[in-house]
Amino acid sequence: MLRTNLATRPFYNRRAVRTAIAVALLLVAGLTIGNAVAYTVLSRKEAVLGGDTVAAEARTRDLQRETRRLRQGLNREQLDAISAAARDANALIDRRVFSWTGLLAEFERTLPDDVRIGSIAPDTGEDGRLVIAVTAIARRAEDIERFLAALAGSGSFTDVVTLRERTNEEGLLEVSIQMRNTGPAAKPPVTPPQPAQ
Repeated sequence: MLRTNLATRPFYNRRAVRTAIAVALLLVAGLTIGNAVAYTVLSRKEAVLGGDTVAAEARTRDLQRETRRLRQGLNREQLDAISAAARDANALIDRRVFSWTGLLAEFERTLPDDVRIGSIAPDTGEDGRLVIAVTAIARRAEDIERFLAALAGSGSFTDVVTLRERTNEEGLLEVSIQMRNTGPAAKPPVTPPQPAQ
């Protein structure tokens, strides 16, 4: 069989080339249309967001003007007086619900034999919360240290702090202690329900 090419020009398969070019043109046209649609959608969203931004800025300016107007209308002295009255009321409430029986039971449980209590006074701390000021009297500093350790270890007292130490006229050591009570004394006493008559 004879396999020679007698043509003057070589044969090109143009159909495959044309098909590839047509597919490429269709792909480019599809991408162009997709980009045009995306551009239109994004332009509309940008216009909406721009309008929302302008409205939000106008609302912010209005709120800032209103805030300035309200601040100018506030009387600082009245606010301070109201705050002080609220602190006083909270302190009175704390003192009202204070349980002396619970506090004395806690001291009875934690007080060493060689220490006695000279005075107890509930007071309001700098933060407005109830604190207990106690004066403990003992012969030796070690006894006071045992008492402080017992208070701190009882779980009923926190922030146990020694404020002052002095020797009184009898030669005994007087120590002023301040603490917060988290035990039974901090809660109001529970009154049992009365039987129905």
